Amino acid sequence: MSEFMLHHTHRAEDCHSMMQEAPKIDQSIKGMTFFCTCSSGDHGMFFQVEANSGDEALNLFPEAVRATTTVFPGKTETLP
Repeated sequence: MSEFMLHHTHRAEDCHSMMQEAPKIDQSIKGMTFFCTCSSGDHGMFFQVEANSGDEALNLFPEAVRATTTVFPGKTETLP
């Protein structure tokens, strides 16, 4: 498995509809803590996930959310 950062963005008027998609999120990431920037006016969310590929990571989200989600491969590091 590899690590990926998923960055989803949406318009302010889509916040409610994005939250309605939450029940459709893959069972493996339900209940996961995520970073939300909606309160700052920059509407989006960051999720750190593990998957076998970027496509597999993206498919953890419902189809309606995927179109505005960018997948970044990488790894968690610790500052010395």
